[in-house]
Amino acid sequence: MHIYVNNKMAALKKGTSFEYVSENRLFSGSDGYTLTITFPLKGCPENIAIFGHINRADVAAQKVIFDCEIRDKGFYKFGSITITEISETEVKTQFLEGRSEQNFDKTFDKVYINELDLGAPPTTFKSSVTPANAWYPEYSGCKCVALPWVNDYSGNIQNKAEHIVDDAVQNRSHFEWSEDTTGLSWQPYLLYITKKICEAVGYTADFSKWEEVEEYKYLLICNTLPHAWYMPAFANALPHWTVEEYFEKLELFLGGEFDFDHRGKRITFAFTQA
Repeated sequence: MHIYVNNKMAALKKGTSFEYVSENRLFSGSDGYTLTITFPLKGCPENIAIFGHINRADVAAQKVIFDCEIRDKGFYKFGSITITEISETEVKTQFLEGRSEQNFDKTFDKVYINELDLGAPPTTFKSSVTPANAWYPEYSGCKCVALPWVNDYSGNIQNKAEHIVDDAVQNRSHFEWSEDTTGLSWQPYLLYITKKICEAVGYTADFSKWEEVEEYKYLLICNTLPHAWYMPAFANALPHWTVEEYFEKLELFLGGEFDFDHRGKRITFAFTQA
């Protein structure tokens, strides 16, 4: 058996063994992980070159994580190891793979979606866009639409439009913004906002599987604020969820899974296979 830590082959004690646990993420929310893997430190230059002075008292073990590969005949796993215990003579670790590794990473634990820069609508002036264009997804590049909606607190209709008949015989008509509409408030597309969240945290996104399914591609986020509040940025209307919470709830809603590659800063999505 060979174990590579940060691309360096680690030294193992003779007869080293450990238990590898493989779980189904659909039931437990985890993938593969091991119980304790112990690496010798004292008198072992190979491992000291990897772990450095990790046995110093001022090193916070729980915050130390390394890339790791485990190879043994037909068995191959790639993920991370995290430190669980340190002494002068050895370091004890746990290997994490896939969703188990993802669960350990706290990158998005304190990042809130309503505090990110997620963009704003193309305009809030009703004179700048007709109702037909404001309701047409391609006008904004599938970012958002300005559909009529009612503020249940005030009863005011937002984005109110009037139906104008041009020629009743030829059944020609159009919509114009009502005089009651002083400005526009927009509803962003769920896919667009999710991509903007990835962009805001510095990750690239591959949501091609999501985009292939039309009934999901055009899902709207109906969270929006009245134009009179003058808070057009999309993030202002979103709940105070962490990025991690957002993706957890989105997985349940879409019936799929997001995978986070924290090394390559990439997020991918796939629907759960039945």
